[in-house]
Amino acid sequence: EKETLANPDEFFREFYRFYCSKGIVSTFLSELCAVLSLGFSISFSVYLFEFVDWNAVTKCSDEESCANLNEQFATDPFHHTPKFTTFLTALYFLLFFCVWIWRAWRAVKTVEQAAAMSAFYKEKLHISDASLETLEWPAVLERLLNNHKAGVVQIVPKANLTVNDVVLRIMRSENYLIALINRNCLHMFLPWWLAPFFSESLLFTKSMEWSISYCVLAHLFDDDYRLSTEFLNDVDSLKFRFQILGLLQLIMLPFTFIFVVVYFLMENFQQFHSNRAYLGPRQWTPLARWEFREFNELPHLFESRLNRAYEPAMGYLNSFSNINVSIVAEFVAFVTGALVAVLITVSFISEGALLYIHIADRNLLWYLGIFSACFAASRACIP
Repeated sequence: EKETLANPDEFFREFYRFYCSKGIVSTFLSELCAVLSLGFSISFSVYLFEFVDWNAVTKCSDEESCANLNEQFATDPFHHTPKFTTFLTALYFLLFFCVWIWRAWRAVKTVEQAAAMSAFYKEKLHISDASLETLEWPAVLERLLNNHKAGVVQIVPKANLTVNDVVLRIMRSENYLIALINRNCLHMFLPWWLAPFFSESLLFTKSMEWSISYCVLAHLFDDDYRLSTEFLNDVDSLKFRFQILGLLQLIMLPFTFIFVVVYFLMENFQQFHSNRAYLGPRQWTPLARWEFREFNELPHLFESRLNRAYEPAMGYLNSFSNINVSIVAEFVAFVTGALVAVLITVSFISEGALLYIHIADRNLLWYLGIFSACFAASRACIP
């Protein structure tokens, strides 16, 4: 039985994406958890902004003033006269609720495509989800090429389909972006009024990457996946897309910044708590990742190469530690460490001392948190 695929590029991308996800169950769980995590982040941040009376929380200094604190966690900001901050929070919720709806819709589509691809893997390649977890990409691709050669699935009109043909189609858009960055075709230089605040002269964020993907790569090819002559000749439409997207991102910038900060804290707080010298994940910048990327290098191979380079890169960075900063950091770590040790000792002697002993209108528990943060920051600066 021969089948002809109408869109080979889309098929190969879905084929590779399903391999990376390792089965329909993993795809479903991954998408479900991503949608739930986004929904929790949005709802929890809105609750903290509007449904907690922070003025009452800040006035909680002893047992008497904190007696009715539980009542302050059930305030209804929409029951009273709305404030300007309430309006901003409502706008924040509406914007990110639309994002959540889009993410949920995309998750449903992804699971549907994964279900279709799961049937293809099982029926045509005889690969179950369990065996997919242990099979390497070359072995999976070899079965696909053998099926094409035998005529079970006529993927493309070409008789002898090779590994290079498949990879070229999977990496078609990414190869163009790699070329644009390597050839310095994108103007990513910081404006003069921002340059003094950054160590790098080039700026390439994830939002810029997404903007280029939407404004350029999404319109780069025609229906036959050839360079679109309409795109090459229509400069005004390209400018218009960039201007509209830039305006939308400028409007959403305050809300996006708040959401990113809240999400970062929720994602990394456990690391802050367990590792006192942890100041956030250290990783390659988006610009570095695209500069390192080779043409036709599939994502899973690229990630494997980056992981192998992480430890040598950290060793290289640590060899350039600033001796002056290290000296000051050791002093700060010594002082704050001693203060933290004393406060912890006090908590062992009397469990209520940290709550009810005040210095300059602040209890000792507040000072314990401040000194612990200073100790962690200083320890992170010591090589």
